[in-house]
Amino acid sequence: MEKIRRIGKKAEKIGNTLISGEGMNVAIEFDPQKNVAVRDYVASKGYNGIVQWDGENPSVGGVKINPTEIIDGTAYASKDELDNVLSGIEKSAGIMNAQKMRDEKYKAAEDSAFSDVTNRKPFSYEPENDVVYNAYKKQYEKNAQNALRRVLNENNTSVSGASGAVLSDAMAARDAELQKISDVIPELYSNAYERYINDVQLKNNTLATVNDIANAYYDRIYKSDKDLTDRINSSGNIEREERQRQIDNERNNEKDAYQRAFNDMELEYQDIANSIELSNMDNQIKADIEKTKADTEKSKVTSEKTAMENALARGFFIQSDESLMPWLSQYRNDDGSYRISPSVAKIAYEYATAHAREEGKLDAKMGL
Repeated sequence: MEKIRRIGKKAEKIGNTLISGEGMNVAIEFDPQKNVAVRDYVASKGYNGIVQWDGENPSVGGVKINPTEIIDGTAYASKDELDNVLSGIEKSAGIMNAQKMRDEKYKAAEDSAFSDVTNRKPFSYEPENDVVYNAYKKQYEKNAQNALRRVLNENNTSVSGASGAVLSDAMAARDAELQKISDVIPELYSNAYERYINDVQLKNNTLATVNDIANAYYDRIYKSDKDLTDRINSSGNIEREERQRQIDNERNNEKDAYQRAFNDMELEYQDIANSIELSNMDNQIKADIEKTKADTEKSKVTSEKTAMENALARGFFIQSDESLMPWLSQYRNDDGSYRISPSVAKIAYEYATAHAREEGKLDAKMGL
């Protein structure tokens, strides 16, 4: 199956060729029968936690794997390469592969015993092929000849010279012995069948025995392999957890560094903000003071103006006017009256105020 791979900024090795050139599309051969998902395939072999990823390549038990393809975040690699790596891990750990060991040690015997059971012929009995029957037959035929001769001998005659009656007795004695051959067949048949059944049972027992021994051997190897596999998986999980802990620590340290930098920046900004705020506050306070002074001066002027108007209306000053116009104290008589009239004081006040205003303008122009 052909797939199209787009080359990114980093050069990639396709087969034995290093391909560079961002944005380049390269056609590659991808055989799903020869290339398998690394993590899934390793897990199917009973190993969990021994597959790691360094951001570019997977590794199995610490052995780097060159991926043939990465599809949707899943790394694929050569099945043969993964098998070789797993075989090396198992050999190094002392894993023997229970099924392989069982087959090597007992498969031939098990197959032979199984064949004896499944390929046995159905029972049949042919007396002529039975050595026991042939032994009986030979014996009974010999006995028949002896019976024939005994009758002839008892009558001092031979087959050719015996009378009909003697010959008949001799033949009857012979046939009686020969009949025994047929009479023994049922017994021999039964014995043959019993031997057949016993042989069948023996073959079944042999198969069961071989099977039990092979299974017990397999169980011992399997348990040993499983213990070793569990240790490998446990080590892989411990290593993965340690790597994850290191990654988390690095991430937390980096996060803490960013947080400290942010806090320092925030404190710096806060100091600047506080400085600006204090400056603004100081300016505000100064403005408030100036405003208060202005308001006070304005109020004072208003009060002095009111007091002056009241004095002009009454034609003389009184002691309460002095609290609003302190300069009256220099014109106060011993009896508490004032030697300056409100009309004259008004003219002098207006002159002094105008004079002060002009002096202020002159000072401003001269930068004083």
